[in-house]
Amino acid sequence: MQASESILELLWQLIRNHEQDINLDIMVLHDFST
Repeated sequence: MQASESILELLWQLIRNHEQDINLDIMVLHDFST
């Protein structure tokens, strides 16, 4: 469990670090879907 938790923490840090990029991707996907 500790290994999986560490992986989740790393993924979470990546998401936090690239939050703006992810938001831009979501906006692009939203514009594409409409």
